[in-house]
Amino acid sequence: MAPLIERIERLAFRAWPAGEVQECDGWRLRFTHGVTHRANSVWCCRTGETLSLPEKIEAVEAFYAARARPSIFQLCPASQPPLLDDVLEQRGYTRGRDTAVQVAALSEVLDRTAGADFAVTLGNTCDDRWLTVYGEIAGVERSDLLRRGEIMRRTAPAAGYVVAWSGGAPCAVGSAVCEDGWLGVFNMATAPAHRRQGAARAVLCALASWAQADGVTNIYLQVMRDNAPAWKLYRQLGFSTLYGYHYRSLAVHRETQADRHVGRSLRIPENVKTSSTIPSAVVPRDGLHDPIAGPPGAPTHLHRPARAMR
Repeated sequence: MAPLIERIERLAFRAWPAGEVQECDGWRLRFTHGVTHRANSVWCCRTGETLSLPEKIEAVEAFYAARARPSIFQLCPASQPPLLDDVLEQRGYTRGRDTAVQVAALSEVLDRTAGADFAVTLGNTCDDRWLTVYGEIAGVERSDLLRRGEIMRRTAPAAGYVVAWSGGAPCAVGSAVCEDGWLGVFNMATAPAHRRQGAARAVLCALASWAQADGVTNIYLQVMRDNAPAWKLYRQLGFSTLYGYHYRSLAVHRETQADRHVGRSLRIPENVKTSSTIPSAVVPRDGLHDPIAGPPGAPTHLHRPARAMR
C-alpha cells in the first residue's frame, strides 16, 4: 500500500501546485500566500540524508517565518521519517483538518452516476467564468479565489472544469486533473438549493467520462473527516478510504538560531542541494482560452451525463 500512497501524493502535489516551492533535503516547502493548507505546507513524502531531523524542522520554521506564515506540515502514512508526526507533536505542533483520501474504479463511478438529469458544460481551462461560478457556489472570497485560480492555471497535467446547470443557472461545479492513469477530483461544490438532487453526481459523471477517453481507470479524491454528506455521496458512488492525512501547525513561531540570520530566502547548509523557487508569475494570469459556454447557445459544449458520454 505504501507505494500507492506515495504515488497518489505525488499526483496530488502536481495537481495543486504552489506558487513557490523550495526543496530542503527531500522535503518540499510550499508557499502560496496562505491560500489553502496544501499549497502552504511541507510535502514530506521523501527525505534526504544530509540534514538531521531537528535541522530540517528549524529550516522549515525559518522559511515560513520569513514569509510571515505559520509552519505547517502535511502528514500521511508515506511521510518521512516515520516518526515525524510524534516529533512535531512534542515540539508543540497542533493537529487539524483530518482528511480521507478515497479511491474508486472509474468504470464503477460511471455506472453509478449515469442518468443524472442535469445539463453540464465541460471545459479544459480554468477561465474567469468557471472561476466566478465556483467562487459563488463554494462561497470563496474574492482574494482567495484569485489565488486559487492561479494555482489551477499552473497545473501541468490535463485538467477538466465542469459546471452543472438547472433552469439556466449554475448549481454545481467540480474540477479534475488527469495523469498517470488516475483522475484526481477537486473543488466539488453544490449550491444549497440543489443539494441531494443529483447535481454532484452529474459533475462527477462528466469528469469521469472525459477522463475515460484518456485511458484513466481510477479516481482519487480528498474529503474532510467531518463532511458527512460528502462521505455518504462518495460511498454510494463506490469510493472507499485508502488512507488519511492531517496537518500539524505551529501557530506561534518558535525563534531559532536560523531566524537571526534568515532573510527572505531559506538558509540551509551550502552542501544541501535545493531547487530554485517557482514564482506564481511563471504562468500568465489570463491563462487559458477555452471558455465554458452557458447552457443555451453553445451546443458544442453541452453534454448530459449519461452512458452515451462513455
